[in-house]
Amino acid sequence: MMNKLANMALFAAIVEHNGMAAAAKHLNTSPASVSTKLKALENHYGVKLLNRTTRTVRLTDEGEQFYQLSKATLKNIAEMENQMMSQQDVLRGNLRISAPRDLGKNVIAPMLDLFLDRHPELVPHLILSDDILPIHDSRLDVVFRYGHLDDSQLVSRRLRISRRVLCASPGYLERHGKPTVPEDLHQHQCLGLIRAGEQLTRWTFSTGQDKQHLTIQPGRLSNDGEVIKRWAIDGHGIALKSWVDVEKDAESGRLVVILQDYLQDFVLGVTDGADLSLIYPARLYLPARTRAFIDFSLDYFARY
Repeated sequence: MMNKLANMALFAAIVEHNGMAAAAKHLNTSPASVSTKLKALENHYGVKLLNRTTRTVRLTDEGEQFYQLSKATLKNIAEMENQMMSQQDVLRGNLRISAPRDLGKNVIAPMLDLFLDRHPELVPHLILSDDILPIHDSRLDVVFRYGHLDDSQLVSRRLRISRRVLCASPGYLERHGKPTVPEDLHQHQCLGLIRAGEQLTRWTFSTGQDKQHLTIQPGRLSNDGEVIKRWAIDGHGIALKSWVDVEKDAESGRLVVILQDYLQDFVLGVTDGADLSLIYPARLYLPARTRAFIDFSLDYFARY
């Protein structure tokens, strides 16, 4: 099978350098090789492209037509390559990102503002959901997610070591008392998470090797993690949250962490682990905009 682009470049070199010897020197090959490839090209199309003498070459009508088409094609390809390469510096296009609602609104959205200050021609699509969205089916570029990854077709980069915590407002604990063991939660208003239509009300506590399963009866439920945190801050009950989501609220005193001794390796539903990770497709050549955002996110969370 003929390499059509290579033959176009060969023919253009012969014409523009006015001969096969000069073209061979330009292409770093032998005149005999150039002559053989030109003959094969003419045989392939069944036309004579050049009238050759010992000193000059002259284009036939068919040769002139083939040369103009070749020159235009090679120019278009060069322009396309330049445009593709320039996008490595000037990032353009859509960037599709998914994150849990609480994390997305309070951490990822402000971080994205900083990234867009550097790359203003990008168009971000920030999809916030506490459900675990399939990255390929949802056409996502990157996903921020808590927990472990079991898909070998994806890459997972840990952003923050985290844990799950139970927390409530100081006012709520003053009114209802502070739980000291997991069983005390039956006497409290717990705030439950809904994920993919399922109420995640089975909480597994552990201290060392001992595990304890507890099914809570939530007083309020939501599929929005930020709403659950707001309810806890406003004194409506005890929330189960990632430490990344409530760290600043705990430091400021808006929330108090409880039952810490029972939350080692805490398990919520079927999702194990609480570390925050950045997930993206396992491809050799990611778009430059995706790679740049991954690098920016890793650096941002290293200093967060």
